[in-house]
Amino acid sequence: MGKDIDITDISRLMEWDETSFHWLYREYYKSLVAHAMRLIGDAPCAEDIVEELFVHIYDTRQTFTSFQALRNYLYSSVYHRCIDNLRHNKTVNLFAQDPTLRGEAMTEEEDEASFREEFYRRLFKVIDSMPPRQRAVFVAAMEGKSNKEIALELGVSVDTVKTQKKRGMKTLREEMSDGRMAKALNLLLLYYIITPN
Repeated sequence: MGKDIDITDISRLMEWDETSFHWLYREYYKSLVAHAMRLIGDAPCAEDIVEELFVHIYDTRQTFTSFQALRNYLYSSVYHRCIDNLRHNKTVNLFAQDPTLRGEAMTEEEDEASFREEFYRRLFKVIDSMPPRQRAVFVAAMEGKSNKEIALELGVSVDTVKTQKKRGMKTLREEMSDGRMAKALNLLLLYYIITPN
């Protein structure tokens, strides 16, 4: 039970004990993987990049003076690790295809990482609040699976998958309706949810 406590004091996190690492993983793993996925489009590779970062943090036990500094480090580190991967694999960054997502002030890597952090944290917060079947459909879709593959995996009909997607998209659009966040959401839905069949 102690592993599930909510750490709100950065000095407590900096003890870097088992509880600290469990909290860090629980709080950031999914959004960091999603952040990496948007950059490289390869789920196994994205997971490897994030897991390697966590191993690095475990080995080095770096000190951070605030949660903001920690977040900047996490997302900036994933960003740079992905860029290194992209240089070898020539993968296109979906976000970079639409410069308007950056905004006029979004010229620094840290600012871009901060936006993505907030986007994915809000995205997964909404997805985590969905009914179990709807959540399972969305998670599978974001892994790149088609409607038929999802239906087979969950033991439901393709029509059920489509219905759950529609309901989930409605919820997401209601919860993430503000300007630039909504535009990024629409791009993600188009890429992962609407286009696959």
